[in-house]
Amino acid sequence: MFLELNPSDGYLHIQLYRAIRRKILRGDWEEGHKLPSKRILSKELDLSINTVSTAYAQLEAEGYIRAEERRGYFVEPIDHLLSIQSSSPAAPPPIPEDMPPRYDFTYSGVDPDSFPYSIWKRLLRESISSGETSILVQGDPKGIAPLRRVIATYLRESRGVIADPEDIIVSAGTEHLFHLLRLLLGPRANYAFEDPGFAWGNPFFTIQPEICIPIPVDDSGISHTALSASQANVAFVTPAHQFPLGSTMPIKRRVKLLNWAGSKTDRYIIEDDYDSEFKYVGKPVPALKSMDRGDRVIYLGSFSKSLTPALRVSYMVLPKELMHHYERAYSGFICPCSVFIQKALTTFIEEGYFEKHLNRMRGIYSKKRALAGQELSKLRNITISGEEAGLSLLVRIGLPLSEEAIIQRGRELDLGLYGVDRFRKDTTPIQPELILGYAKLTEEEIVEGVRLFGECLADKTANKKG
Repeated sequence: MFLELNPSDGYLHIQLYRAIRRKILRGDWEEGHKLPSKRILSKELDLSINTVSTAYAQLEAEGYIRAEERRGYFVEPIDHLLSIQSSSPAAPPPIPEDMPPRYDFTYSGVDPDSFPYSIWKRLLRESISSGETSILVQGDPKGIAPLRRVIATYLRESRGVIADPEDIIVSAGTEHLFHLLRLLLGPRANYAFEDPGFAWGNPFFTIQPEICIPIPVDDSGISHTALSASQANVAFVTPAHQFPLGSTMPIKRRVKLLNWAGSKTDRYIIEDDYDSEFKYVGKPVPALKSMDRGDRVIYLGSFSKSLTPALRVSYMVLPKELMHHYERAYSGFICPCSVFIQKALTTFIEEGYFEKHLNRMRGIYSKKRALAGQELSKLRNITISGEEAGLSLLVRIGLPLSEEAIIQRGRELDLGLYGVDRFRKDTTPIQPELILGYAKLTEEEIVEGVRLFGECLADKTANKKG
């Protein structure tokens, strides 16, 4: 008798169980074959009797063998057993992951070394070990009430937005919230999106092109003239820090936009206030929602930039009319955010950790922004804008180069560069434009990354064809 145990099968009883099963399925041990006694097999393989007993019990339960009192164990007929042979290896190869470039100027990153890991570890542990039965139920479809209350307080103090906690809905990302808004606003809604703008680079927002209207952006934000001339009745805007161009909408344009929304009863503005926490020049500009006297602004906020996108917690403040519609028709939508996460986030804000974290990150990001600007200023034939706020800079290149070729050359140098073209619909740039995010990089990586960026601009292979 020879049994080959395979250590990769795991525990010893599983190794033995699979070794015997292989013997039976291959026909080495035919129907009626008597298996060695537990004592003999344990001695031959240097296994404990308990290990052999466990393996035999599993084989008997699955019908491979039978036990006969005072006689031992025998192989059962197996012509009724189905054995599926797979051409793939027993252990499938790991799914390859795209490795980020060494110097990644992504606009979606945060500083990995500054996340308050120890605090979050404690808060998550406490949220589970508190013994509260509330964490074992689905929770309020809008999000747990304590979190909505602290969000309302934060919005009042930091963004000038007076929001009733009952008008706040918490969800897992802006995409989930926008899906719900599509349902609330109904089939007659035509959406105006900034061009260039975040939506055009994310097909989820513009998957129905017949109701999506590109509106050009100037230095003051979305064009009021073009918006008024369009068939749109819902405008999606980023007034605090226009993405990707980086401008801040001035008060005159904000008033015009609010007047546009107030001129018809079916018009709304969706304000995406995605990174308003980070402003480095002048006083923070209040949210557009803070000026909304007609209750026509739907406010979207997120913790992706202020904490981490991995948290997947976003929220919106609905106008009363839309909230009534939500409560009548869609309150059955379960909040997709974990109650554990919501509870920990509530405590994080209530106990002042969030405010301290934001103040600390403003200092860190301000230093990185200044360093990135300083290093970029050493390069010729570029202009920089958008440095007043946010976590990225807009770089316009005054050379006869192709945006795509510059990005490709960056890949060859292990440099992550990101262009504006992917966020355009109809508008055409005068010159190549890149978004350089600095949040994720260390100061040393910023210096070296900008140096490599300079090499990309100097490389003749990046010249436009023809």
